Amino acid sequence: MGKPTLLTLRHVPTVTRIVVSILVLAAGFGVMSLLIATRVEAMRVDPERQAAVVPVFEAQRVVVQRPWQGYGRAEAIRRSRVPARINSVVTGIPDGLDAGVAVAEGQVLAELDEADFEQQAAADRQEVARLHAELERLDIEESRLSERIELLKKDLAIAQRQENRLRDMYEKRAANLADVERSERESLVLRRELVSANEALDGLPARRASTQASIEAARARSALATLSVERSRVTSPLAGVLSVYDLKIGENVTVGQTLAEVVDLTTIEVPVRLAAAARGTFSPGDAVRLVATSDSSRRWVGRVDRISPSDDPESRTMTAFVVVDQPEAAPNDPQTLPPGLFLSVQMDSHPSDPVLIVPRRAVRAGRLFVVEGDHLESRAVEIAYTVNGSPMDLPVEEWVVIREGAALEEADLVVAEATTLLRDGLRVEAHHLGSSGASP
Repeated sequence: MGKPTLLTLRHVPTVTRIVVSILVLAAGFGVMSLLIATRVEAMRVDPERQAAVVPVFEAQRVVVQRPWQGYGRAEAIRRSRVPARINSVVTGIPDGLDAGVAVAEGQVLAELDEADFEQQAAADRQEVARLHAELERLDIEESRLSERIELLKKDLAIAQRQENRLRDMYEKRAANLADVERSERESLVLRRELVSANEALDGLPARRASTQASIEAARARSALATLSVERSRVTSPLAGVLSVYDLKIGENVTVGQTLAEVVDLTTIEVPVRLAAAARGTFSPGDAVRLVATSDSSRRWVGRVDRISPSDDPESRTMTAFVVVDQPEAAPNDPQTLPPGLFLSVQMDSHPSDPVLIVPRRAVRAGRLFVVEGDHLESRAVEIAYTVNGSPMDLPVEEWVVIREGAALEEADLVVAEATTLLRDGLRVEAHHLGSSGASP
């Protein structure tokens, strides 16, 4: 027999098709009735009469230390930029020096050409010697002028007496007028010479002072040239590590040009920005924890060195200066705190007065649940700050301090975890965490 076609199916009687459909439906209803008859009836529980078990603890006042967190960038307390102090040419560089190399205080970093300064110092020393000879010559000149003045005074006295005698003789007609005038001219010449000698003698102190000033100027130039010779040897002002060093033989350097930079890694300072509310809660000497923001595995311990007296009104922050001592610092040691590293800084306040604390998970949307008798009651609270650790003998690591004035009293039974299933009026059975050591 061949496969039935649509044409042959059309010839099946309608009654037959109806009977088959009824049989299929009857079988389906039979199976459904069997399943219904053999089903297991679940026990019905009245939710209003069933009590939910919730973990609770007694609210207590405890002494805590408020954690403060801030940020800062590490800076070396002792660092020095080594500039060129003369205009010269680099003539020598010690072997092995480069950025990252440790240097000792006074170690030579570079040598500059000092020939011009040595010649200048020698010339200035010769000038000083010449000026000293000039002072000696002035002393001799002063002595000679003094002797000459004494002689001129005597000659002038003689000439004046001769002039007076000739005048007397002229009045007595014993001498002519020409002799008198000649005697007057001789007296005038001697008087002019005496005045000139006195002027020369009076000018000697000024000449001596000028020569002495020239000596001091030459000495200063000589000292400066000698100092420039000393400055031609560039040395490290402190012990540390070279952070900048880029010199080449034959390079021209000018006054003020940075030749190297040395950083002392043994003492690092971190100016830390904290909330202004932290002022007064810690003191210099308190311990501080520092963590690299780029790698949380890198950690250091420091201490508060000093505190800035003023707050920043715009950011509402204060600044505390933290010092990290690392006497064994090495530039390639991951445990060495390098300058420039950005840090997250954590410190604890001084112990507070007793405060109410609850687990952080006990507060949801500003409310927590308290067990009153056999049912729950929600209360509005305000969180003051978060505390990490275990201030109470409970297996909870994150706690919050409840701000004073909240509707929470000491010894209230607080639900340890405020889930979305809890509501006001829900019948509960309190399960004390402290008694069994259960965790929320």
